[in-house]
Amino acid sequence: MYFSEVCQLDSTQERSFQLYMNELPVVGIIPQYGKVTELSLMNLTASANTSFFLFASSTSTLPLLINALEVFTISDELTDGTSRDDVEGLASLKEKFEILQDWNGDPCLPSPFKWEYLRDFELLGSLPDFSSMDALEIMNLADNDFSGPVPTSLSKNAKLKLV
Repeated sequence: MYFSEVCQLDSTQERSFQLYMNELPVVGIIPQYGKVTELSLMNLTASANTSFFLFASSTSTLPLLINALEVFTISDELTDGTSRDDVEGLASLKEKFEILQDWNGDPCLPSPFKWEYLRDFELLGSLPDFSSMDALEIMNLADNDFSGPVPTSLSKNAKLKLV
C-alpha cells in the first residue's frame, strides 16, 4: 500500500488511520505531504476469508486516503492466464529444442509478458505436434531449419492466422 498526503494540512487538520487485518490492528499510518509511505506485508498467507480494513484514528479530522495498492499472488508460472493444453504444447517445444529453455511468458498477456515468436531461433529438426494448442492464433517460424512434414494439426486449427 502507498500513502501520501495530497495537500498541505494546517494545524487544525489531521489525517491518520489504522490498518487492521482480520480485526487485529497491524499498523498506524499518518501520510506525509510530499513524501510516500510504503507499507508492505510480506510472507503473509491469506485466504478468501482474510480481510483488511482502514479505520480513522480518534484524532483524525480528515477522511481516509490510500493512493495505491498492489497485491501479489504466487501461482504456477506457466498456467496462470493460459489454458493447460496450450501450456503443454509450449512445454513440448521447450523440451524438444534445448535453445528454448529460457523462453517463457504468457500468450494471453500484453508485451513484454507474452510468449515470443519462434523466428530466428535457428531451430533444427521436425516440428512437434501442436494439436493440443487450440488457442494458437499466430505462429512465426521463419528463419529456422525445420525438416520433415508440417504437422496436420496446424491445418486443423481454425484460429490460426499465420504460419
